[in-house]
Amino acid sequence: MIIINFWRRWFNWLCKGSFRRLLKRLQESSVEVTTPFGVTSGTLVAVRKDYIVIIENSDRQVLIAIRKIETIQSVS
Repeated sequence: MIIINFWRRWFNWLCKGSFRRLLKRLQESSVEVTTPFGVTSGTLVAVRKDYIVIIENSDRQVLIAIRKIETIQSVS
């Protein structure tokens, strides 16, 4: 059981890091983010430890918890 928990934690850590790297690659580009609360679109301006910062077209700043992101896509 200890070995399974170790591998599960390692896999979760690995995936979390990969997702943050993807978010960093999308930084300074237009994105559309889907969360349980709805869809937000705008420019991804920052990727922090637990959240991302998006500036919407109306110049409103939106903070989104990384753990709440369901989908994210680049918008041209």
